[in-house]
Amino acid sequence: MKAPLTLLSILCLCLSVSGQATDLDELRKKAEAGDAEAQSSLGVAYYSGNGVPQSFTDAFKWISEAAKQGHAEAQLRLGYMYATGKGVQQNHATAYALYALADSSGDASGAGYRDAIAKQMTTAELESGKALYQELLKKNKPEEPEKTEEPEKKEEATSGGSE
Repeated sequence: MKAPLTLLSILCLCLSVSGQATDLDELRKKAEAGDAEAQSSLGVAYYSGNGVPQSFTDAFKWISEAAKQGHAEAQLRLGYMYATGKGVQQNHATAYALYALADSSGDASGAGYRDAIAKQMTTAELESGKALYQELLKKNKPEEPEKTEEPEKKEEATSGGSE
């Protein structure tokens, strides 16, 4: 009875790999179309080698694209890549800025990573990281719609009675 179970296991494994390839193709299409969540997920797949050959270069490419769109998790992941030097030259100031940006974009864990890396940085690196954060914050802040001025409403004076 072991043979049918083994055959069944192989069949399930093949279907799983086949499904993963289809999912990955769909993920890639979405990423190429500009979907930030898909870009981040594809970057993670390349980072870990999950369903694709591991490539820190491709991971950096896709995670960067998502981070540029304000995707908080991607900003956090990109910060980690800069902090560790995987896929990019290690740069603590850039990691600090990205962690801070992730925090301001809604990923509260960014603050903890920012504070932790700050302890490893020189004063000059820290100042550089803070300045870069301000630049990134301006770039990632959604532009407010242009306000149109409404004509002032004139209040009509009413007289309370005859004098």
